[in-house]
Amino acid sequence: MVVRRDLDEISAAAMTEVEKNKVISANMSAVAADMAGVLSSNRDIMTGSEEILRNLTEAKKGVDMIAAAAQQA
Repeated sequence: MVVRRDLDEISAAAMTEVEKNKVISANMSAVAADMAGVLSSNRDIMTGSEEILRNLTEAKKGVDMIAAAAQQA
């Protein structure tokens, strides 16, 4: 009977661990989905930043041209 009781306790503990692991797996899946959203948003930010950089580079060229013209006047 002692062996049976021990096996029942081990089985119950194993089932508890299985349930905990199911919750952990579900939570990790949710985190992975959230991180995919973060990655997508970061890509959007990077694209916007690159566009801003291009625009600032063009604006600087214009300012340099105005400064050069002002020095010649």
